[in-house]
Amino acid sequence: MRQLAKFLLTNTIGIWARGARFSFPEKYTWRWKFEMLAGLYERETTRLFKTIITPGMTVVDIGAHIGYFTRLAGKRVGLNGHVYAFEPDPNNRLLLEKNVGRYPSVMVSPEAITSKVGSVSFYHVHGSTGCHSTIQQPNASEFTVPATTLDAFVEARKITHIDVIKMDIEGGEWAAFEGMRNVLKQRSLSIIMEWKPDALTQGAHDPETLLSMLMHEGFSPFVITDAGLLPLEPGLLARARDYLDNTGSVNVYARK
Repeated sequence: MRQLAKFLLTNTIGIWARGARFSFPEKYTWRWKFEMLAGLYERETTRLFKTIITPGMTVVDIGAHIGYFTRLAGKRVGLNGHVYAFEPDPNNRLLLEKNVGRYPSVMVSPEAITSKVGSVSFYHVHGSTGCHSTIQQPNASEFTVPATTLDAFVEARKITHIDVIKMDIEGGEWAAFEGMRNVLKQRSLSIIMEWKPDALTQGAHDPETLLSMLMHEGFSPFVITDAGLLPLEPGLLARARDYLDNTGSVNVYARK
């Protein structure tokens, strides 16, 4: 009976995915697919994402993966908004492009967002889809990908304002922030990012200093928890570690 139930669930999810035009990596189980199809993936972050994004906004998705949050943004901004999705990993980007094809407001770029324009080393972690990074990783293939800064991208595209940045780049956040100093000076901006201390440390950056930098730029940071947003105060930034999940990460919301 268990095998039959699994077979039926897998096939039902497959039909649902085809109807939703949502493609997944081969390694994804029916449970992972269900969470994304039902909008239950990172539930509190998803809820916040839907709340802060409104029609006409400009959203940047750095480390767009296969497009879960990109699709949400594409739905929310509508025809008058813009979503710029960056995904340097070729396997993920192929799925991303399939998954956002129905959203004309979305533009996909193969560039890594970092601190320089040109190219950078990229590490594709074997057996994973979400741990690839510009930070050197064990058990990974290294190759070169195109790179740019968000400031350079904004200037080239003549983008006057960004409303929301979502970022999940496995320790590459510090370099990305270095390349968006002008964007960070906007009067209003919301950032949702993964905060993963071990990955930041591996990239030779102090995790708490990253949060302090955002506060210095005028942002108010919060940890996204099941109970809502937990404010992070100066001197108490290490409290964010209390909410790390089994992957050693937690999502942070910063706004000004």
